[in-house]
Amino acid sequence: MKPQDLSEYRYHHHGLDRESLKKSLVNLLIYSLGKDHITATRRDWFHTTALAVRERLIERWMETMRSYYRADA
Repeated sequence: MKPQDLSEYRYHHHGLDRESLKKSLVNLLIYSLGKDHITATRRDWFHTTALAVRERLIERWMETMRSYYRADA
């Protein structure tokens, strides 16, 4: 199987503003941890926050790596 050309793929960048972070936290709580705000524990919120931060860090790290690759560094 040949690797697919994903050069035209555009990443959805998560916002860094308060509202974007709130939406991300709720979505991650529901769809990654399988919890809602009623049953979520402090530990669940911690994991949700860690995932939200990770998403934002990875996006920027990948952007940096692509720029290095394009510059042949």
